Amino acid sequence: MSFMKPQYLETSGLLIETEFETVTWPDVHNVALGETLDLFNGPVVNSEKITGIFYRLSAPGYMDCTDWGFANTLEGAKESLSALYDINPDTGETL
Repeated sequence: MSFMKPQYLETSGLLIETEFETVTWPDVHNVALGETLDLFNGPVVNSEKITGIFYRLSAPGYMDCTDWGFANTLEGAKESLSALYDINPDTGETL
């Protein structure tokens, strides 16, 4: 049994570009962009509203999780999660 489980959310959120990284951030965190600026590396240079599937691996009952990824479709999210972590995108088991 895998420690980390796939998590998929169909929602809106932000695509945030900083000087050093690009981050996807789902609206489930209920915070405004101005409240999140300390979480990112470098100053925010651009942000835009996006809607689709946010995905990550998460350990139920623990705070462990990967960064959020973003895809336009559930199939795209599963393909990306599988490719990034070499796992079964439905169970989280190692391939």
